[in-house]
Amino acid sequence: MKIAVFDFDGTLYPYETLPFLCKQLKTQSRITYYRIMASLVLLYLVYKMKIISGEVIRKKALFTFIKSFRGQREEEISAFFHNAYQLMKKDLNPEVVKEAETLKAAGYILVVVSGACKPLVEFLGKDLGFQWVIGTEFPFKEGMFKDEEEITYISGKNKAEALLNTLSSEKINFEESFAFADSYSDINILEMVGNPVAVNPEKELYRVAVEKKWKVMGNPK
Repeated sequence: MKIAVFDFDGTLYPYETLPFLCKQLKTQSRITYYRIMASLVLLYLVYKMKIISGEVIRKKALFTFIKSFRGQREEEISAFFHNAYQLMKKDLNPEVVKEAETLKAAGYILVVVSGACKPLVEFLGKDLGFQWVIGTEFPFKEGMFKDEEEITYISGKNKAEALLNTLSSEKINFEESFAFADSYSDINILEMVGNPVAVNPEKELYRVAVEKKWKVMGNPK
């Protein structure tokens, strides 16, 4: 089996999803929106003071957003992300989407691996025909979101592990497989396949792509 692995933020979707999702939350509850923004501003200040790393900041920011859904039913949360995706899909990177369509037609199994909220990337997966979707999951119990449950963040460091765990029962031809990403944090997945592609890469990833003669799509950030 040959796979084509795609990152979401910065790759399939050219921007960061969290700021967009926060703005959508504002249309539902201004109080929740401003509470989240206050927390994010505080996190940003801590980051600028170099007290904690950018990766930790991204995790804390995402968890702050996710936990704003406490007490909501799974159907409500699904409806929020469905509406958000309908607004986001027009901005998907057309070149990357075309690559996904071409590889799917050639028999590749499409996989999206992202730190973004899984309810969001699931709608992308259904829309574009991805067979596997890996993202940061919401813990539900009896149809309700339980924010006291542990949330596993799918970060750059554990994306490769999450991918291998999800496809553990499949025999994968990694040498002929593809991976698309924009961030150096995805280097483990990019190095896992025979056809890594840097999409609008960050500076450090672009440097590695040039050194290793990987394909580069778009322009370096």
